[in-house]
Amino acid sequence: MFSYPGNKESTESKPKKQLQNKQLQNKQLQNKQLQNKEMQKDPLYVVALKGNVSQLESLDLEAVDSNSLNESLMYAQQVEVMYNLLEAGANPVYGESISLVIASRMGAISSVNLLLANGADACCNNGAAIMAATENGRYQVLEILLKQAGTETFKEEALELAQRYKQVKCIELLS
Repeated sequence: MFSYPGNKESTESKPKKQLQNKQLQNKQLQNKQLQNKEMQKDPLYVVALKGNVSQLESLDLEAVDSNSLNESLMYAQQVEVMYNLLEAGANPVYGESISLVIASRMGAISSVNLLLANGADACCNNGAAIMAATENGRYQVLEILLKQAGTETFKEEALELAQRYKQVKCIELLS
């Protein structure tokens, strides 16, 4: 890039901006790594992620703060762990029902049913759970979500998504 009188950005400023962007990216990565390290120190998070129900039952969940319960619910992959976390006070709509979105993406029917029964909303976050189930071809989960949401809610957007990803069973369900 050449420097002209009318050009505000000189050749010297471009490398400086690139360096600043790189430094910002590095700082964001460091922050994320630190956050992950902190979460890994949390025994509840580790137990939820690994799905160890017996270890979960040995923890004093009443002494755990709500943020830790909610974050652990997002990473729980077994319905028994989710059930225990919900019993202890985890909020199924925390983070715009991200737990429901994750369970929908994975096709975890039991987890989806449990979260919906405890107050998660299929329409939350612009129907993200419906879209996640559709995109990944989880037609059984999609059927459950549509019943809870009302069959017309997000149907048009979900149908477009199903067509884009060639999810035949989802297309049939949405048509």
